[in-house]
Amino acid sequence: MAFPETGILDDFNRPDEGPPPSVNWTGFGAPYYMGLRVVSNQCAGSVGTTTLISGAAYWSAAFFGPDCEAYATLSDVAVSSFDFRLIVRGFNFGISPNSWQGYAMRYYENGGSYYLELKRDETQTIERITLPGALLVGDAIGIRALGTAITGYLKYAAGSWTQVLSGINAVHGGAGNVAAMMIHYNVDSMAFDDFGGGGLALVSPAPAVAVASTSLGSAIATEKLIMLTLPSRRFMLRLPKQ
Repeated sequence: MAFPETGILDDFNRPDEGPPPSVNWTGFGAPYYMGLRVVSNQCAGSVGTTTLISGAAYWSAAFFGPDCEAYATLSDVAVSSFDFRLIVRGFNFGISPNSWQGYAMRYYENGGSYYLELKRDETQTIERITLPGALLVGDAIGIRALGTAITGYLKYAAGSWTQVLSGINAVHGGAGNVAAMMIHYNVDSMAFDDFGGGGLALVSPAPAVAVASTSLGSAIATEKLIMLTLPSRRFMLRLPKQ
């Protein structure tokens, strides 16, 4: 299955507003996360009472899943001490910044190294990789939850989507919201654009082939063979495996 399978939910191409970025979003995590807002046709955090700029909001216009995905493109990048996350199957978005539950694709810096990480809630790291360097403007990250398979994706600006993280986790199997979170120091700037995602359509099994009886004979269908009986003769046709 290609990634992504869903379209863009918000391209932020409108006059500055928020927080939240629009009526389709609901903020959470205040006052630690001040709120996401539209600034110059992209989504950024808000200035708090400290040296931090932050924001967290979930797409409250729809509930997706349980199979679902989310993705976004970095339109401005911080250099150090930042944390950016995309969430699927999200719920329990409360006042506490750590109360949310679901699965997240996390991009962050620590000690001069840059990481991508799959998380369940704030309590469990499913898988983590170290990047060769910081992501740049135009690079994108994404996450998909398909059954118990949780996968993380990366796309460089000049490349295509590639799966870079994967894990199995069955704790959260229901539908939920998609969301975004970010935090960084005010000496840096950070923003994202083209936030996409949604529910994944189920693939229906191929319909069974029905063969009707005729006055000339009858057909008996099995998984791999069709036996055709005609007066005084019998033919066996082999079908390709599905």
